Amino acid sequence: MKNQYFKGLKCTHCNKEYGPDADLLLCPECEHLLDPFYDYEALKRDWKKLDIKSRPNDIWRYKELMPVVDFDKIVTLGEGGVPILDCPEIAKELGVKEFYIMCDYMLPSGSLKDRTIAITATKAKEFGYDVLSCDSSGNKAASVATYAARAGIKSVVFVPDTTPAAKVAQSLFHNATLVKVKADLSTLSEMYRSVIRSKKYRWYDCGIDNPYRYEGKKTYAYEIIDRLNGRAPDYILQPASLGMSIVKAWKGFREARELGMYDGEFPKMVCCQSDKVGPIVSAINSGADHVTPSKRVPTVASALAVADPVLNGEETLKAVRESGGTGIHTDDETLLHYWKKLAGIGIFCEPSSAIGVASAYKMAKDGKLRESDVMVAIVTGSGFKDIGRVEENVSMPEKSVEDLNQLYAYIEETDVG
Repeated sequence: MKNQYFKGLKCTHCNKEYGPDADLLLCPECEHLLDPFYDYEALKRDWKKLDIKSRPNDIWRYKELMPVVDFDKIVTLGEGGVPILDCPEIAKELGVKEFYIMCDYMLPSGSLKDRTIAITATKAKEFGYDVLSCDSSGNKAASVATYAARAGIKSVVFVPDTTPAAKVAQSLFHNATLVKVKADLSTLSEMYRSVIRSKKYRWYDCGIDNPYRYEGKKTYAYEIIDRLNGRAPDYILQPASLGMSIVKAWKGFREARELGMYDGEFPKMVCCQSDKVGPIVSAINSGADHVTPSKRVPTVASALAVADPVLNGEETLKAVRESGGTGIHTDDETLLHYWKKLAGIGIFCEPSSAIGVASAYKMAKDGKLRESDVMVAIVTGSGFKDIGRVEENVSMPEKSVEDLNQLYAYIEETDVG
């Protein structure tokens, strides 16, 4: 079955358009980002009869708004439709009306990347590729390996040699060819893009230049509106590396309002980054027109540590400012504090993923929130992704009990005895 609503790609810089069958990365004319576009008039006309809510609760519920030509080629593991948890205890501490956590760490491979890699795996099938490829801090690599396995094709992934072992093992377990590079993520990305641009290998690139991939993140908007019964929140708090989750969620909210999914105000997009590697937030807060690469230094927010977000950073600046949003830096100590706080309410995520919640507390401390505000923080990666960090922050029992008497004695020394 064909998608009659997806019409092609349009350059964000020179406005040149390409058809829906275009196998492209950047615009051939000016080497800027390409953005999928749709027949919105036809979608508005047909929206009610599409009966979206009768479909399975995954990203493909909204398939007409995805850049897919042939619905029969869709590659899926049921990604999307994650819990969006009401957290009244956090709302009370922040002094806001409602606070929700969107649990993207519960996606099939354990991170937000599945929303996008499901799209690229599908496009690889449409274009007839046999290999998916990417550069990654770890989560995207695991997702690429997972979805390549689902699609019945090969994968090759490139990661820094500092990538948490769990992410490496997950990729390898799905039979990826994995290349560890002794470099930071930005340097690795430059190397990887050089390989892709050489066209020496026929790989389908799931990296930062792919124009189709990020459309999967528009589903943040659609799912949040559904969960809030036709409302948009006041703030979306999004962990950011390149920032494209913000760009596409913002696009999703604009599409959703045009299609009548909600009729209130747009949400404000909050870009959340580490103070050690946070060039987009630095540009937002300084009023700069462009993103200047930051220094490349270690941070516990390793999944977000992109020193140079290249063209993607400019699009993120635009989205944040159009929405009336802001940027928040968080230091490692504060991030670890709120990571542990989330564990205390049952949220098991990697440290980077807690940065949206940490940013909400910073906004409250700075007096930026109102009692009427509704906020949604995206939690993006499972704690199993960085299990070594978890092990560093717990005390393992030093000995085992040997009989019932010892068992009772041990329990009496704890706070549950």
